[in-house]
Amino acid sequence: MRLTIARRQLRSIVAGGVVAGMAFWGVRVLRASRLGSLGPSRKDDERFRLLAEKTSDLVCLHEPDGRYLYISPSCRRLLGYESEALLGTDPYDLFHPEDLERIRSEAHEKALDGQGAVSVTYRIRKESGEYTWFETLTEPILDESGEVVRLQTASRDVSEHKRAEEALAEAARARAEFLAEVSHELRTPLTVIRGNA
Repeated sequence: MRLTIARRQLRSIVAGGVVAGMAFWGVRVLRASRLGSLGPSRKDDERFRLLAEKTSDLVCLHEPDGRYLYISPSCRRLLGYESEALLGTDPYDLFHPEDLERIRSEAHEKALDGQGAVSVTYRIRKESGEYTWFETLTEPILDESGEVVRLQTASRDVSEHKRAEEALAEAARARAEFLAEVSHELRTPLTVIRGNA
């Protein structure tokens, strides 16, 4: 059985650039190596391990139903969990309840349909219980017949970006309110002047 990435696309997450692309290559080699289909050398396995251990992104391999098969060591730094503790678990148990359906429809179902790489931004629960914002790129891994046999993900903490977006939105709201108030204040004297003229 030979596994391939759908449409052979390597994409990055926001500013993920080369790291996300390299991570996807590494996950593919790891999975194929476990199945013995591509027969990568020990050197390939070592490259993947080095990449997975050093990347700042969270790189994972999932069953089609979502359960974790592999989680990079960055899980500890990003979420507080030991990678091994999450193996075999369902990531939907960690997602914010308000984001569940959107994750399912915007990423999971599209990836299972073999639509290529799909990206979604959502909240995920850390071991501490607090939620943080992640952006995840999900890529299906297909067998020779084109069936999705695994999903690979590369995730990045985008909490700072979300806070900046919220601050900009709040500033825009405050500006709009200020302009509306100033406009009203300017119109009131003009109405009085017109009425007296």
